[in-house]
Order: sequence, then C-alpha cells, then structure tokens
Amino acid sequence: MIVQALTPKQQTAIGLSRAHRMAVYEGSVRSSKTITSLLDWLAFVRTAPPGPMLMIGKTERTLERNVIGPLVEMLGRNRCRFVRGAGELHLLGRLIYTAGANDEKAQEKVRGITLVGVYVDEASLLPESFWNMLGTRLSVAGARLIATTNPDSPQHWLKRDYLDRARTHLTRPGAVVPTGGPVDLVRLSFHLDDNITLDPLYRASLDAMYVGLWRRRFIDGDWVAAEGAIFDMLDLNPGGVHRIGWDTVRRQLTGRHWVGLDYGQSNPFHAVLLGTSDDDRLVVCGEWRYDGRTSHRQLDDGEYEARLRGWLDAGADIPLPADAHPGTLAGSVWPERTAVDPSAASFRSMLRNRGWTGLVAADNAVADGIRNVSSLLAARRLLFAHDDQGQPAAPFLERELLGYVWDPKATKRGEDEPLKADDHGPDGLRYGVQVCRSVWRPWLQQGLSLAA
Repeated sequence: MIVQALTPKQQTAIGLSRAHRMAVYEGSVRSSKTITSLLDWLAFVRTAPPGPMLMIGKTERTLERNVIGPLVEMLGRNRCRFVRGAGELHLLGRLIYTAGANDEKAQEKVRGITLVGVYVDEASLLPESFWNMLGTRLSVAGARLIATTNPDSPQHWLKRDYLDRARTHLTRPGAVVPTGGPVDLVRLSFHLDDNITLDPLYRASLDAMYVGLWRRRFIDGDWVAAEGAIFDMLDLNPGGVHRIGWDTVRRQLTGRHWVGLDYGQSNPFHAVLLGTSDDDRLVVCGEWRYDGRTSHRQLDDGEYEARLRGWLDAGADIPLPADAHPGTLAGSVWPERTAVDPSAASFRSMLRNRGWTGLVAADNAVADGIRNVSSLLAARRLLFAHDDQGQPAAPFLERELLGYVWDPKATKRGEDEPLKADDHGPDGLRYGVQVCRSVWRPWLQQGLSLAA
C-alpha cells in the first residue's frame, strides 16, 4: 500500500488526537478516517508507556480485514506480524493483543487488565458495556484510546454519551471547535471529500450503492434515525425498475439458484427462491409459503420438508415458455445453498438427514442484511419476476416488502430494527441474499479500486 502525504486536515486530526485521552475518527465510508487513525495509532505505539496494548473489532475477522491487513500491507511482515488464533499482533517491536467484542460477555476479556493503549475498529458496533469497561482499564498516565466509527442513530450511546460531550470537535469543513464538553475526547469528523485519492469512478459507484438511510449515514456522514419504509427505493409498479418478465428471465437465467428459508410453526413458513441471470442480476424466481393460521392446520417438520422438496422438484412454479411443446414438464430447480432460519436448528438437521446438501444456518445480522438488499436494489441488481398478466412470482414477499418499516420504539432507543410484523418474506429474502453474497458482491464492485 502506498500512503500519500497527509493532507492538512489529516495532520490537524493527528495533532488534536495526541492532546486528548480519547480520539474518535467518524464520518463517511472511504473518507480516509481509517488510514489517518492507523497512522495516529502507529505513532502512539512507538511512544506509548510500557504495558499491555489492545486492538479491538466487532470480531477478530473484521479487525483483521479492516485494520490488520492494511497495516501488514503498509509496514511489511517484518514490522507487522499477526499470529492468527493466538490473538497477538507483533507491531513495531511491541506485542499487542487482539480481540473481538460482539456481545455483552466480551467485557470479561478486559476485566482486571491495565492497558496503556487501545485501538477500536467500528466502535458503534461494540456493546456499550464493553466500551465503558475499556475506559476503566486505561488508568496509566499517558494511556490513550483511538477509535473509528461510521455514523449510526443519533440516539446511539456513542454519539449521545461521548461524541456529543467531546471536549474538541474537528468538523467536516475542517474547523477546530473547542466545545468544552466534559469528556476528554476529540471528535474528528471526515467526509468523502477528505480522501483526495478517491477515483471518480469509485466515488460514482459509492453514490449508486447506497440509498435512503444508508446514504445519509455512509455517504453524507450524518447521524440520522431510521424511520418510515425500509426499502423506500423499491419500485414494483407495472414497468418498474425492479420488475422483469418471465420471457426475459427464462432466456437469461444461468441455472444457479439459492433459497432463503424463514421457519415458522405458529408463524408462516416462507421460502424464497433466487436465481442469477447472465447479465449479473439476482432474480426473485418464486416463493413457497405455508401459514397454519389461515390453513387451520399445522404441518410437522416432515411435512414441511416433503412439500418444499416437491415444489422444487416440480420446477418451483416457474412457468414454461408459451411455445413449449404440450406435455413438457418443468425441470427440477435445486439450490446450490439453502440458508435456514438460525433458530430452526432441528429442522436444518432433519433436512440434512433427508439428503439436502448446501445447508447453512442463515446469517441473521439484520442491519447488514437490509443494507445488502438495499444496495442491490439501488444498483438494480435485484429484480422480481412476473408473468404476462403482471402476476408476481412471489406475491406474499412483495406485499410484505412494501409494508416493511422501521420499529419506532427501537429508533427511540438508538437501535435499527424492523417492526416485527409480516416480516417472514423479507427475512427469507435477507437470508437468501446473504448466502450468495460471494456471487453478487463483485457486481457492486466492478471498476472499483482500493481507497483509504
């Protein structure tokens, strides 16, 4: 990695950081906040008091991807060596511990230890209790904490209790504002315009990837609340940008399919079938749904499996071409991978025992899943099939997507959560999109280059 000469704003940020016990670099994605924070951290590692140091991420994997990898690329393995599995980073001659902190139990990892320095990646994703515990561990004179974060809800604990109470603020335009807050913390706000190395094509791609809430946060750098419709960019009107007719779909489908499955007994059981087209799009090809409340009969796991298998064996209701020879049978449509509701471990085990392959526990990181679906919709890489009469392939899913809204009570708590009502189709869609992300992610990154 070639590190460009620091801009005046980056130099100012590092200088302000050194004058405070805590420094939080916040703002847009790719705004140069991470590379600036790492240069700040490296300078501190060289001069920090003797004692243990720690680097934290939501998980060790994200820490390695976001921070340690760039450090190795920047310094070389002689000066930066990560011992994967041991939780140790040898950086500029110092041993630095690494850890993930993705739940409340994480605070046990730092309880009782005295630290002279901490680096935190994506601070807003950490549990508040863990962050608070970190503060009590920095008891040595000269100890410091350096962190990065993207914006979140304006009611998030990090903004409410720390950033809004910071002693100094380096604003987005570059002004240094002594706010006189009670916390010995400097808030360092960065924007895309601060990264002078960004390729214009990359910048344009970022603009296309994020919409709505995610654009306000990740592109504009605003701490804004989730409100209203979650997929407000979804256009399912006749002729809408997310519509595609079966005549077109049949010509373009590659034969690769995935299923996202939201399991339900007292609630509906909903499976969403996705396919890929030869022009790099993900297509909702169908759904299988059973609601015991409306059918007045509950199915057991064996009946669910048999009916879902039968649906896939019979071609998942994908219509035959109008010119198909009479008597032509639809071919079997089997997914490469099936992402099953993580709460349905016993059902997943039964599927495996009955010969299903490619089974995984669905990734239930709700915000990440919603953001991925939003990015695909914004880039028009996720389409919904319909027939010649305009009848959708997944009518229940579409109806639920159009009514999928943020929970106002969670918003008041500073959390982003969908309202838990009529969300079985959207959950199945999230699971399906997540399980084939290795396929569609390059579609959103075409023509992009690495930016700091």
